[in-house]
Amino acid sequence: MQTNKMTYVHCAIVFVFAFFFRFVPPIGQITPYGMGILGTFIAAIYGWSTIGMVWPSFICLTAIGISVGPNMMIASGFNATILAMIFVFLLMALLEETGATTWLVNTILGSKFTMGKPWLTLFLLFVAAFIGGILNSMVMAVVFVGVFTTLCKNLNMTPHTKLPTCLMLGTALSLLMGQISIPVMGNAMMIMATYNAMFPEPLNLLQYMLFMIPMGFLMMATYVMVMRFVLRVDVSPLKDFDPAMFGGNQKATRDMKLAIMFFVIYMVLVVLSSVSALGAIAGFLSLFGMFGIIAMVICVMMLLKKEDGTPFLHFHMSAAKIGWDPVLMVAFIMVISTYMNVEATGISQTLMSLLMPFTTLSPFVFIIVALLFAMITTNFATNLIIIVMVMPVIYNFAGMVGLNASGLMCLLFISAHLALATPAAAPPTGIMMTAKEMIKVGDFTKYALISLPILFAVLMLAGIPYSNIIF
Repeated sequence: MQTNKMTYVHCAIVFVFAFFFRFVPPIGQITPYGMGILGTFIAAIYGWSTIGMVWPSFICLTAIGISVGPNMMIASGFNATILAMIFVFLLMALLEETGATTWLVNTILGSKFTMGKPWLTLFLLFVAAFIGGILNSMVMAVVFVGVFTTLCKNLNMTPHTKLPTCLMLGTALSLLMGQISIPVMGNAMMIMATYNAMFPEPLNLLQYMLFMIPMGFLMMATYVMVMRFVLRVDVSPLKDFDPAMFGGNQKATRDMKLAIMFFVIYMVLVVLSSVSALGAIAGFLSLFGMFGIIAMVICVMMLLKKEDGTPFLHFHMSAAKIGWDPVLMVAFIMVISTYMNVEATGISQTLMSLLMPFTTLSPFVFIIVALLFAMITTNFATNLIIIVMVMPVIYNFAGMVGLNASGLMCLLFISAHLALATPAAAPPTGIMMTAKEMIKVGDFTKYALISLPILFAVLMLAGIPYSNIIF
């Protein structure tokens, strides 16, 4: 956390909201107890937006502990889901350390069937970014900035023209779609943890993936169409694309293969545990839960050796790469999500009374407006913050008018990740904007603003009927 005079002002504001908002006269049906809960929520949103993740999370966890009791705070926020998230960071660190992540992406980019087919080549580049987003969107964003800058130079693309700019923009979109596609990794795991803490009925993991992965590919395909027919980008330089640039013939080492194998095993076991049709198998796996499964996978990896004789997974080295920012953020969100919906706070009742006038609107119109709000605001604020703010509104409205909330939640998750217009929209977007050798940030934003309405329209037209099929 960088400190300057304004940082101390922001910290003071967070502190006041977290500890003293409870003394403000109650609003609507919110109780004094609920005002304390609401104050910590406001403090967290403000702090995450102005300071960072760690300091506001610590302050707000402490403050909400005063309201609900420290033991209840720990039980709600530091549960098996948070432990699973921490252990998943160990697996992600191993994938990065062995080079498995880079090898997997390079292998896809090295496919020769796209030679001489520039639009297919472009889509394949985005597919590689999508997979990179699943594995580690921030790390892969850094990788892709370097790789694609070199690619642009090797193909003699003119800097600051449409093609390199749209390539970086599409890569950001693909990374964002990838990071929410698999609910046992990255942002998707944080989203699932937040949803399951906030609402009684958990999202089905298999249904989630059956919706999110095709919709992610649809967003990428739509963007390619925008490039071709709206922005009219000249992709002729990609005709000279040579897969050898990405080392497509590089062989995977034994360590890479093992790391990928354990990643696949973990992902498959967690998904199978949620497939009730498997009967006893799903029942057995569900006994372990997500934490038990990743813990067993980690324990097995710690028993193995690398090719050089060192431990395959060195716990302390891998633990140094744990992302404490998202861990602490999600820990607080799980606590606040649990208690904001408790009847004793009066928060949910107040929210329902505010929504009552909107029940006269067409449900379709209300949902469109709510999702559009999420898409617009996510370009100026953290994705997960927007999801936490909008999710209760859509969920409660869906219950009032008899809609299936699960599909609407998935549409919200995608809308909140159409974060392309500003550096603050999302880390992958901000990182892709650093490729200033090839792009101008102003052009990046301009093309994003042209693309976003089209992406949102396609999401609504295809996503709403498809969600009714899946959910």
